[in-house]
Amino acid sequence: MKEILKEETYTLYEDEKGQKWIEVLCGSIGLYEVLVKLLPEEVEGFRKSDLAFQISKNPEKYKNRK
Repeated sequence: MKEILKEETYTLYEDEKGQKWIEVLCGSIGLYEVLVKLLPEEVEGFRKSDLAFQISKNPEKYKNRK
């Protein structure tokens, strides 16, 4: 996967098929990363919707999107 954007708490990737993925830093004491495939409607507005924050607060909700 090619890294498109790297921020403090998340990284945006694009795979060879053009699919966008977001890897989010989660946890408080023990930190871990969650990789989530973005839905088409999330790609353009993921910053405005604060999707990385939503994932970090509830990673279980997004665990099926791989």
